[in-house]
Amino acid sequence: MGVTIRPMRPGDGLGVSRVHVDSWRATYDGVVPATYLASLNALENEGEREGTIFSGHEPGYVAADAENEQDILGFIAGGNPRTSEEEEYPLADKEIYELYLLEEIQKQGIGSRLLYQLLNDFKEEDEAETWLVRVLVANPCLPFYDGLEPTYVKKDTIVLDGEELEEWVLRFSIEETLRLLENKIN
Repeated sequence: MGVTIRPMRPGDGLGVSRVHVDSWRATYDGVVPATYLASLNALENEGEREGTIFSGHEPGYVAADAENEQDILGFIAGGNPRTSEEEEYPLADKEIYELYLLEEIQKQGIGSRLLYQLLNDFKEEDEAETWLVRVLVANPCLPFYDGLEPTYVKKDTIVLDGEELEEWVLRFSIEETLRLLENKIN
């Protein structure tokens, strides 16, 4: 199956929500509470996704089936870093909020292509130099980020359905990440 990388656009909300729900259920089974995974609903999230996409507050890209660009297989979204109450200043210039792929297209370089596109935009449009991502400690995709040579900044705790889960805050150089990704995708 051929995959096209394109900017998110209005009308992508349901496809993005479906990828989010399906990838969470596949990736985080046994990692996050089953009740939380069962509560995820793509239809309920579609409106919120459409609003975010339409507003342009979270730039992003989708990986779509090359023969049917409405069939979304993965996506990435990011923007200005979110700060927690104890942080007086952002930990990086930009943050990747979400990078999700359907299970059947993982480990094919598509996540690398999505990340490359968005980081390149951050560098070109915003002159950003660093980026961060928050990753559950038990996330089976953590090796993907380790391969991009992060600095482990700190460990935080999040709560999902009453269960505390640890997550890493990882920081990267955009320039170095782009160099590493170029080697992966070329």
